[in-house]
Amino acid sequence: MNHGASYGSKVDGDADDTRARLIHAATKLFSARGVSAVSIRELAAEANVNVAAIHYHFGGKEVLYGHVLRHVLADTSAPCR
Repeated sequence: MNHGASYGSKVDGDADDTRARLIHAATKLFSARGVSAVSIRELAAEANVNVAAIHYHFGGKEVLYGHVLRHVLADTSAPCR
């Protein structure tokens, strides 16, 4: 009997959605006010997730900031047409 979630399951999709919402919320808040001025609680509220989700998915606000930078740089590194 498999009691865990399998790859490609709804649970995996939910985790991907949570990470995406956190990156989107962090991008918005960090760019508006700076990383140090944004609290974990504000990030969680903006992304509509539990406060613990930030640590669970990223390990903390600073690591989330690194993901935001990678996300923004990936968007800007596409060739111009």
